[in-house]
Amino acid sequence: MLMSQPAGGSIKLAENLKIGYLDQQGFVLDPQKSVLEEVQSVVPDVPQQQLRSRLGAFLFTGDEVFKKTCELSGGQQARLILCKLVLDNPDCLILDEPTNHLDIASRSALEEAVEEYDGTVVVVSHDRFFLDRIADKLFVIGSDRYGKKCLGACEFIQGRPVYSKYAELVRQRLKEFQHQKQEQFKKLEPKAAKLSQKQKERKEKPAEIKRFNKYTVEQLEEMIINLEKNIAEMKERFGKAEIYKTPNLLMQLQKEFDIANAELQLLYKAYEWRAE
Repeated sequence: MLMSQPAGGSIKLAENLKIGYLDQQGFVLDPQKSVLEEVQSVVPDVPQQQLRSRLGAFLFTGDEVFKKTCELSGGQQARLILCKLVLDNPDCLILDEPTNHLDIASRSALEEAVEEYDGTVVVVSHDRFFLDRIADKLFVIGSDRYGKKCLGACEFIQGRPVYSKYAELVRQRLKEFQHQKQEQFKKLEPKAAKLSQKQKERKEKPAEIKRFNKYTVEQLEEMIINLEKNIAEMKERFGKAEIYKTPNLLMQLQKEFDIANAELQLLYKAYEWRAE
């Protein structure tokens, strides 16, 4: 995968910092080595009995420690890889989607190992249940306040269960947003009521809003809410460097913004005709 260059800033690692990293594909195990031999390759000076005890925590017991790694299931290989990482005793453990393709036993072993680990753990995961179990801080990337995809957006959440706490926060924001919009529509009702039903009948409906005839008042309200939210997001994008520094992108965004605004005005007009 090609990685883009950071826009700015710097990262400085401590001189003796030791990092353990588990990517989505995992490490490559030697197919000719046994489970025990694999962990011995990481800590050759640790007594075999102590290693077998550690392997037991990762559900490798009895003669299973003498199995060749090529005979292991995908879940067993994942447990062995994690066991090697923990035995290497890194200061910081970085896990990239660690629960992908894990069976229930492997998942349980992973959660227990991470909880017992004393160092810092950085996890990239879409697994909400795993995050609730092992994380106490959540950095949400690429989602706006309402959980909708938004490139460049980020938010920091603390406290357990951290993902559930974040999900509840998003639900409350959406509830408040809907309530605010309902209050706005209540203010529109008196204005719309000024035009009596008899006046509506005498006055011909403008041709440009006839295409909204198939929608109910409630549907028009929802369309207005969604379009207002999209327009607000566009306004935020105007302030992003990659937009205002790139003329083509700026022109395209301005065009989309103008079209959306024009559509919103038509929706307002259609709503006033339909609302009583």
